[in-house]
Amino acid sequence: MWLEESKLKVYAQTADFLRMEIDFSNYGKGENIDDITLTPTKRTKEMMERWKAVSKAFPTIEFPQKEVEEGNWIKVYEEITKSIGKMRTVPLVLSNGEEVGGTESLYLYVHNGNIEEDNFKNLLKEKGIIE
Repeated sequence: MWLEESKLKVYAQTADFLRMEIDFSNYGKGENIDDITLTPTKRTKEMMERWKAVSKAFPTIEFPQKEVEEGNWIKVYEEITKSIGKMRTVPLVLSNGEEVGGTESLYLYVHNGNIEEDNFKNLLKEKGIIE
């Protein structure tokens, strides 16, 4: 029972973090964890687009293309949580040598689309992440 509750929690965390719709209706019929459906929303797709763009500009940050294409959202969630540290600590330096710091991080940009400071916006433009 503990194992099943743990798996249910992972589905709920995945849906919440990746901003997905979650459907438990088929789970209630047979209580098979694989009957839970995770459906990407517009916000999920936007997050994946930002993550993919960031991974192209910063190769140490990996994007799980195969898992996204296959709809393996639990694995996508695991991969993004593994990447959070790299997204927060990758050096953010403009071509003129100016460091981008403060409250900015690639993680906040990927997860929420946040751009608080102009120098961070300039960095994203320099790296081809945004236009």
